[in-house]
Amino acid sequence: MRRRVRHADLAEDLTQETLVRLLSYRENPDIESHTRLMYRIAQNLIIEFRRARGRRHAAQHVGLDDAGMLPALLAPVEEIVEMRSTLVAVLARGLPGLPAKCRQAFELSRFDGLTYDQIAARMGISTKRVEKHISPALSTLRTATS
Repeated sequence: MRRRVRHADLAEDLTQETLVRLLSYRENPDIESHTRLMYRIAQNLIIEFRRARGRRHAAQHVGLDDAGMLPALLAPVEEIVEMRSTLVAVLARGLPGLPAKCRQAFELSRFDGLTYDQIAARMGISTKRVEKHISPALSTLRTATS
């Protein structure tokens, strides 16, 4: 029961309820296996609990018409434009000074979204070498932001 509901107190309550319900069948001569019946009762109680929990959460549902305006999770457009222009300026200052292979590895990583393994395959170098190309590029760009 604990594995199924993952809460010790609830498992104890459901187990006790299982045994109470099982006792109501103790005099029934048609029951072939009280063990199987006990497992079936326990399974049904778990299903009942999950349905009741779902109904409880359904009562908390708020329709879109009633919810009103949701807060924006994105930064205001002006802030995004300012951040992008700052980024372009940093890249314009830092990237031209990088060695060609270093700049290429950085661009493949940050602009094209390739993994270090993919960059290594494309450039015909080892993954460790890609790391050694990108590391100074990041340091240069950090310095350019200061």
